[in-house]
Amino acid sequence: MLNGSATMTNSPYSRCGAELVDMGYSAIPIMPGSKRPGSVSGGQWYGDMDWSRFCDRLPTEIETSIWSRWPDAGVCVAIDKTLKVIDIDTDDQDLRAAIEAVLPESPVKKRGKKGYSAFFRGSDNIVNRPFNLLLPGGFESRVIDLLAYGRQTVLPPTLHPDSGKPYEWTTEDTLMDTPLEKLPELPDDIAERLVEALRPFGTVQEHRQQQRSGDAIFGDTIWREANSHALDNLDLWVPALFGQEARRQRDGSYRARAFWRGVENFNVGIHPTGITDWGASLSYTPIDLVMAANCTSYHEVAYKWLIERTGYAPKEDKWTLGAMRSAAVLAAKARAAATVEEVPAGGHDQANDDTPGNDDVEEVVPVRAPRAKMDPFSPDVAGGLIEQIARWILDTGRRPVPEFAVMAATSFVGTMYGRQAIGPTGAGLNTYMVGIAGPGFGKEHPQKSLHTLAMDTRKPYLIGPGEVTSGSAIEKVCRSNPVFVMPWDEMGVVMQSVTGTGSSSWAKTIRKVLLEVFSKSTSVWSGKEHADPTRVATTEPIHCPTVSLFGMSTPTTFYRGLSEETLSDGFIARLVVVEVKQRPERQEAPPQQITPPSLINAINKAHEALPGGTLAKANWKNATMRPTLYTVPWADKEAEQRWLAIEDWQISQIEDNGAHEGLIGRTAEHVIKLATIRALSRDPSAPAVDVDDVEWGYGIVQRSIDCVDTGIAEYMSGSQFEELCKAIVAALRKSEDGVMRLSHLVRKKGISKADDRMVKSALERLTLAGDIHAPEASANGVRIRLKEAA
Repeated sequence: MLNGSATMTNSPYSRCGAELVDMGYSAIPIMPGSKRPGSVSGGQWYGDMDWSRFCDRLPTEIETSIWSRWPDAGVCVAIDKTLKVIDIDTDDQDLRAAIEAVLPESPVKKRGKKGYSAFFRGSDNIVNRPFNLLLPGGFESRVIDLLAYGRQTVLPPTLHPDSGKPYEWTTEDTLMDTPLEKLPELPDDIAERLVEALRPFGTVQEHRQQQRSGDAIFGDTIWREANSHALDNLDLWVPALFGQEARRQRDGSYRARAFWRGVENFNVGIHPTGITDWGASLSYTPIDLVMAANCTSYHEVAYKWLIERTGYAPKEDKWTLGAMRSAAVLAAKARAAATVEEVPAGGHDQANDDTPGNDDVEEVVPVRAPRAKMDPFSPDVAGGLIEQIARWILDTGRRPVPEFAVMAATSFVGTMYGRQAIGPTGAGLNTYMVGIAGPGFGKEHPQKSLHTLAMDTRKPYLIGPGEVTSGSAIEKVCRSNPVFVMPWDEMGVVMQSVTGTGSSSWAKTIRKVLLEVFSKSTSVWSGKEHADPTRVATTEPIHCPTVSLFGMSTPTTFYRGLSEETLSDGFIARLVVVEVKQRPERQEAPPQQITPPSLINAINKAHEALPGGTLAKANWKNATMRPTLYTVPWADKEAEQRWLAIEDWQISQIEDNGAHEGLIGRTAEHVIKLATIRALSRDPSAPAVDVDDVEWGYGIVQRSIDCVDTGIAEYMSGSQFEELCKAIVAALRKSEDGVMRLSHLVRKKGISKADDRMVKSALERLTLAGDIHAPEASANGVRIRLKEAA
C-alpha cells in the first residue's frame, strides 16, 4: 500500500506539474521508478494505457490537483501537434557538433543519463522518427530521437530509473518559464537535415512504422502462417512461455510481464488480433515475443519452440514457396543496400525519450535455408546406380542408416566418373562428405562397403588412404593415382589434429592441401615444391586431381575439431556434413559382405557407358596427362533456372549476413556436383541434369547446412564463445576508463581470431548480461564501454 503524506506534497509532479500546464504544456504523472505514465488506484500505481489522450488536450485543474497528491509521482509532457523534442542520445562531441550545426539554438534543454533533449516547436508535418547509425561489424546505435505528436518526454526533477538521479535542466530557461510560442521553430525538412548531418559517421537507417496486426504484421514470409496459428491458439503456448508471469483474461486474451526488461507490471497484452508491450510501445508477432522472452535473435529457434507448442505443421509446398519468396526478398534488400545509402528498416515507436529503441534490424541469424522438396536419403528417390549401391549397403549392414548408405554410394559413383565428366557449370565430381553419429550407429559399415565394391569390381585404385600424416602424403598419392576417395573413419580426430593450436606443422598441411585440391578437379595442381635439394621431387603438374573424402565421426569429436579459422577459410564450406540422431534398428546381416554379381555387372556397365573415346579412357588415371572431360548438359531450361535460384539465394545470404559465407559459400557448387552425379547414375550413356537432380542435390546440401549450423551452436561455440566473452571483458578492464573502440578491441588477444559474427554475438550477450553498455556510435567508430566503469 502507498501512504505517507510527506512524499505526497513533495513529488516531482507536485512541484511543477500545474505550473507546466499553465504554460501550455500537457504535464501528466509518471509512475515512480519508471518512464511510463501512470495512475493510482486503490493505493497502488498502475500504468496508464490511455495517457496519449493528453496529446490532444491539456489536463484540467481538477486532474492536476489530484495528481499532485499522488506519492512520488514523476512528471512528463505529452507532446501535442506543435511541441517538438530533439533527443540527442550521445556524448560524443564530434557527433553532437554535427547535429547541433543543423538545429536552431534552443533556450530550453534537459539531461537524463546521457546526452540531452532540446525543445522546439514546429508544424504537424514533422513526425516521430529515430535516427540510427549502422556501424561496422553489423552494430546499430541510436543517436537521435525526434519526438513529436503522440510521444512523451520525462522532465526534471523526476528521478531517472537507471541512475536514481533526477533529470536536470541544463539551461537557465525551463519549460516552466518559456511558453510554447517562444520556443524556436524547426523547419519541416529537419529530418532530412539530420540525416545529412549523420551521414559522415555511418549509414543512417530510416525509420518505418511497424504495422500492427493481421496480415500486415506478418507480411509475405515463411513465418506468417505459424504466427497466425499461434494467435488463434494462445492457450497452447502463452502459459508455457510466461508461466506465472501471464494472467488469462475473461475474453481469452492474456496479460503478461515483460520480465526480460526487468519490469514488474503486466504490460504485455496478448490478444488474437495482435500483441503489444504497452510499457515500451512495442508490437510483436508471436515469434518475436518468443525471441524477446528467450533473449535470442534467432528466428529459427523461436519458430521451432512455437510450433512444438501449437502443433502447427506447414504444408511442404507452401513452406518451400514461402522460403524461396523470402530468399528473393533478401536478395532484393541486398541489392538495394548496395546502391542506396539510406536503408529503410522497420521499427517501433518508443514512449520513452531516453531509452534506445528496439527497431527491427537485420541481425546475424542462423542460415534458415529454404526447405528441400524431397527426401534425398531414400534410395528409391536417388534412383539409378546410387539406389542399387545404397540398397546393397543397407541390406548387408547390421545397423542400416539410409543417410550413410546414400552418401557412400554417391561418393563411389562420383569417384568412378571423376576426371571423366563434369557438370553443366564446369564443376568437377569430387566431394567431401562427412557422416556424424554417436556410437552404435554402424558408421564403419558404409566405409567398409566402399572397399568391398572397389575390390569386387576390380577398381581398387578408387580407394585412397584411410589416414595421412601430412599434405605431402596426399600429393604423393595424387601423382600416382589422380582420382580416389579417402574413407576416414575418425574425421573428428583428423580435424582436431590439423586445426588444433598444438598441431604440428606437418599435420596442418593436410588442411592446406584439402583446401587447394578441392577446386583443382577441372584444372591443374602443382603440389608442393620442396626446398631441400637432396629430396627428389617432381615439379610436373597434376592435371585435374579429383580427390574425395568420405569421413565419419561422433558429433562432439567433429565439432570440437572446428575452429574460427576453419569457418573463415572456407574449409567447412567445402564439406557436406550429415548428422543422424535416430538410432537405427538392428537387423540380421550376412557375416561376410560380398558384392552380388548383378551389382558388379551394373557398375562396370555404367562405367563403360559414359560417352568418350578410347584415348579419354586411357588418360583417365594418368596424372601427367590432361584428361578429356565429358560435359553433362542441362536437361532443359527449367533445371538451369532452379539451380540459378539456389545460387541467388546463396549470394543474397552472404550479402545480407557475411559471416554465413563460411557455412554456405559453396552451396550452389555442392548442389551441381551432386546433381551431376545423380544424372550419371540414372543414365550414364546420355546423362543430363534435370530439375529432380537439382532438387535431390539441394536436399542433401540443405540438410548439411542445418546440421553444421546447429552443430556449431550445440558443440563448438560453447567453450569458445565463453572464452571470447571473457577476453572482451578482460581487454576492456585493461583499457583506460574501461572504454575501447571496436576496431582496437578486435585486435586484442583472444578476440582477433574470432569472426565478426561471433564477436557481435558476444557483445550482445555481454550487453544483455549487464557487463557492458550497448555499443555506441562515436566519431572514431563503434565504442564499447564496461558497465562497471560507467
